[in-house]
Amino acid sequence: GPGARRPRRRGWRRAVANGGEAGGIFRETSGRPYSYDIFGGTYLKGGHESINGSGGAVYLPTVGRNTLRLPATNSLDLRVSRALPVGDRVRLRATLEAFNALNHVNYSAVVQRAFLPGVEANGITPLVFQDAAAIAAEGLNTQPFGSYTAASGDLARERQVQVGVRAVF
Repeated sequence: GPGARRPRRRGWRRAVANGGEAGGIFRETSGRPYSYDIFGGTYLKGGHESINGSGGAVYLPTVGRNTLRLPATNSLDLRVSRALPVGDRVRLRATLEAFNALNHVNYSAVVQRAFLPGVEANGITPLVFQDAAAIAAEGLNTQPFGSYTAASGDLARERQVQVGVRAVF
């Protein structure tokens, strides 16, 4: 009749799922910190390159150290397996594993060269921000500040899939 329920057809779903297992691991971490660095400072005798040649910090002191962060890193690993009977005494276990299943790029390094000292005027040396326009105007052969330079060295940088079969007697 009109109110009667149709029987559900779950036979194929049960057949596929019977003896099956699934699992996954999801990892996420905050991105690595980095700073606005100053390059091309002065040198004092016995000193190192820095703002005043003393060999001190190369990060922009008014902003501080490690005030910026790379994007968060994440990875999803999945595993699906199913037992299949083969005869009375033998079972096969088929396994499919996918590492970095989402094929997400995890950046691990960035250009930190943010400022170069400019031309001194009236006793003041300005700092020139190193964006693409400034680098082109200076004729330098380098990437602008904030450009990604490396991706994660994790076990699975790109998506990897492996299939396995095991016989159990």
